Amino acid sequence: MTSIGKNIKQIRIKNNMTQEELAAALFVTRQTISNYETGKSNPDIDTIIKIAELFEVDANTVIYGLPLDAHQKRNRSWAISTGIFLVVLFIADFLLHTFFEQYNDYYLFPPPVNILKFSLFPLTFFVCGFYAMHIIGLFTPIKPFNNLAAKITRIIVFIIILVFAVGTLYYAAFSICTFLEHYLNLNIHFRWYGFYKLRYFITINTKYPFIFTILGALSWLFGLIYRQEN
Repeated sequence: MTSIGKNIKQIRIKNNMTQEELAAALFVTRQTISNYETGKSNPDIDTIIKIAELFEVDANTVIYGLPLDAHQKRNRSWAISTGIFLVVLFIADFLLHTFFEQYNDYYLFPPPVNILKFSLFPLTFFVCGFYAMHIIGLFTPIKPFNNLAAKITRIIVFIIILVFAVGTLYYAAFSICTFLEHYLNLNIHFRWYGFYKLRYFITINTKYPFIFTILGALSWLFGLIYRQEN
């Protein structure tokens, strides 16, 4: 019954009614309404019915709370799906890390696994940052920004992520071609222009993955991936 007080307060605030106005409508004191809302006392069945009739809701709404609207359902759906995806990433990271501990020679890595080392770990940190901000947004007034500054920041964050994605794909192509040259003894030699500059991407991906946590948080905060509907 302790949640009834929170439900009464939520319904009252949604209908723009003060405690004094609700008390007058129910012919009780304001302190009685305050005691209901703080859980110090609980209304009887007759009072619950009166409150339901006053706000034109079902008595179950007073007892169990307001049903989730489409916006709240969407927020929770995102939280659940992102949480599941994050768990999958953690499991994949663990398995990949366990696999890499068994080998030290670069050429023992099948290219797909080698590529994941430089993409899966940063992706996990990115999703962690995004998920953390989304959970904070569920329980606080913080919402993604949607003004002009947010749009500019959104573009900047997108460009940064795009640069790292292109760098990872470039490294993937290099890794596969190196694999083919080494194991198939091909006489083809590819020229990788700017590969030494690519080392900076690899260094950031492996040594400073927390940067992607910041990018994930910014992606949520400025609506790059998730935007709340008005």
